[in-house]
Amino acid sequence: MRRFWIGLGLGGFNGIIGGLLGVGGGFLIAPMLLALGFPIKRAVATTSFIVTFASISGFVAHAAAGRLDPTLTVLTLIAAIAGAQLGAWFMAKRAKPGWVKRIYAALLLGVAAKLLWDILKP
Repeated sequence: MRRFWIGLGLGGFNGIIGGLLGVGGGFLIAPMLLALGFPIKRAVATTSFIVTFASISGFVAHAAAGRLDPTLTVLTLIAAIAGAQLGAWFMAKRAKPGWVKRIYAALLLGVAAKLLWDILKP
């Protein structure tokens, strides 16, 4: 029950920070889950699940505004489905927790570098 309340508070905080900064909150969720003691594979899978709903809300907003390119939308959908299937297979069958931590750390460092670059460029 303690994890529930901590997760609820951190999820709300993550949503506020993500909304204020205009970035997806997925890069914050996994470290929060790891800090709560979740195994790396479960933290990454949960983050992916959460990000899906944030992405859907963004998609609906763009669709309602009529700003969707049909060709790009279909191609992105096909690529996302294929990537999700490949990633799920890799995580379930091949990935070792140590690898996942290193890959995720590299991705987080990449996101941090991009955010820093955006802040510092004129």
